[in-house]
Amino acid sequence: MHDIIDARTLLALIATSRWLIGDKAYGAADVHDPVRYKSRNVIERSFNRLKDWRGIATRYDKTARNFLSGICLAAAVTYWIR
Repeated sequence: MHDIIDARTLLALIATSRWLIGDKAYGAADVHDPVRYKSRNVIERSFNRLKDWRGIATRYDKTARNFLSGICLAAAVTYWIR
C-alpha cells in the first residue's frame, strides 16, 4: 500500500528558494527582473506546446510510465520542429 503524505509534510520537505518567478503583472515595477521573466516565459511556452498534444493535455494514459513517455516524445518532437 502507498504511504499517504499530507500537504504539511510535503511543504516541510521543500527547500526555501531565493526567488519566486511569477507574472510581471502581479509584482511591483521596481522588483521586476526582465531576465528572470524571460526564463519563466520560455518554460510557460513549452508547457503550452505540450498542451497542443491531445493525449498529453487530457492524460489518456493510465499509467505514469506511459504518460511520462508521451511527454518525452511530445517534448522531443516540439523541440525538433520549432
